[in-house]
Amino acid sequence: MAQRKHFTAQLIAVNSKSKMALGIAAGLILAGSVLFIFPSSHLPRPQSPPAAGTLIPKNQLVFAGYGTPEAALESALWAFQNVNHDAAVASISPKDQDFKNRIKDLKCFKSMAREETEGFQSIQILAKKMLSGDVVELKYQIVHDGQTNCLITPTEKVGSDWKINFDGADSYTTNWDNSGDIITFDAQ
Repeated sequence: MAQRKHFTAQLIAVNSKSKMALGIAAGLILAGSVLFIFPSSHLPRPQSPPAAGTLIPKNQLVFAGYGTPEAALESALWAFQNVNHDAAVASISPKDQDFKNRIKDLKCFKSMAREETEGFQSIQILAKKMLSGDVVELKYQIVHDGQTNCLITPTEKVGSDWKINFDGADSYTTNWDNSGDIITFDAQ
């Protein structure tokens, strides 16, 4: 009888340890699932971007997510303006490794973000050229230190997100408008 009580006590102890181990395992699986389902949970919640063609002053930039090329560009600019390293890195195209490597180091990124956005005043996306289903060029104006510059920047779709290729950015030339599937945005 004493042996049976000892065995029952051991069985209860093993059961309690098994339940605790199962509980810990379930918790880890649940946490891993959340990270898998929401891999960008370290990013801010996307806000609705203004309509393309809207002049966006520096203080009205939002993190718009990566659902469209226009939203991706605004999100990238927001990331630099707000010195948000995670959002900046997440905005960059895999083809833009040179730029990604330059901002990889947090200290270098913070310095670059301050320098690049110090004189930034506004952006206005003027048009986009559809090069393929997953590559789009954006034409936009940036006002920086009182000077307006018109730029063309390639974007590419990676999975369901659009990413920016800043190293592929170039100054606008009038021949850009002469060919391709271009959508022009009305100034808002």
